[in-house]
Amino acid sequence: AAAAAPYASASPMQPRRLLVLGDSISTGYGLAETSERYGDLLAETLGISGAAYVNMAVDGAKSLDLAAALQEDAMRNAVGEAELIILSIGGNDVISAFVEIAKLQDPTVTDIRGAVMVFAAMPQATLQALFSGTEAQAILQRTGQNYALHLGEILNAIRAANPEARVVLLNQYNPLEGVLLGAALNVYLDAAVVQLNDTTAAAAEAAGAEAADLYTGFAGNTSQYVNISALDIHPTAAGHAEIARIVAEMLKSYSRSAAVKASYVPGADGGTVWLPIDSKFPGDTYAHLQDAQASGDAQAVENAHHALELVLRAEAKDIREKYVEPPYTT
Repeated sequence: AAAAAPYASASPMQPRRLLVLGDSISTGYGLAETSERYGDLLAETLGISGAAYVNMAVDGAKSLDLAAALQEDAMRNAVGEAELIILSIGGNDVISAFVEIAKLQDPTVTDIRGAVMVFAAMPQATLQALFSGTEAQAILQRTGQNYALHLGEILNAIRAANPEARVVLLNQYNPLEGVLLGAALNVYLDAAVVQLNDTTAAAAEAAGAEAADLYTGFAGNTSQYVNISALDIHPTAAGHAEIARIVAEMLKSYSRSAAVKASYVPGADGGTVWLPIDSKFPGDTYAHLQDAQASGDAQAVENAHHALELVLRAEAKDIREKYVEPPYTT
């Protein structure tokens, strides 16, 4: 049976313009071909091509960087034209925090690879003391607070430029989940990732956006979905395919920001046709008609009939303009 689902009413049920923002997860860092990126795979699935698909992600971007970029005209214009916006952000915020913590032990550390090697070489008791220490806790707390602040700025900027687009935030997977080298470190990394994801979910809900659950989707499949064997925390081609699958499934279900109900059924050529479900009944106007009929006043009845007809026509027009957009809806 078709599944009932709310969906954003201002855009077509099948988005026709896709914008991808964020960091190196979205740029497809480490992939052999850009066509393997989740954004490209999703665009192909949705039948979006050419200038209708824009990827403005930047390697190494933190939440602060994306918040600043959204103040620029080029990115604001791209946001304003999109019907579906997907962004990955926050991973580099956590990475920077862990590099900063590693420097407390070894000031020569410059990147996450070096940090992981330093952590892996530490006895578990020493590692625990490091992460439990005042300096490390202050770094993690500051990182979380700044991420929450900047993510709010990001979503506010997106909604200011485009109140109606469907917005999907990718939450963070744990790249060390199940990895022997990072077994001791994983306790602390996982806690940081879970906290980040909680912040992402709360911010998404507040902004009428959605959070795609990569954390659960990647769990148990790190060796397949992440290039961690090369000490690279980025998704493999299989990982990008999984991200595209997760988001595509979300697009079939619902948008938290919407109050519109719809069911979807298979369409021609494997596509999706949405069947909007809504009802309008002007209770007050109908009550006035009943009162007029009870009074026996013929003129009042005629006026009430006319008022009811106008309201019904207006409601029908509203439904048509909101939901009926061939070939995406009936």
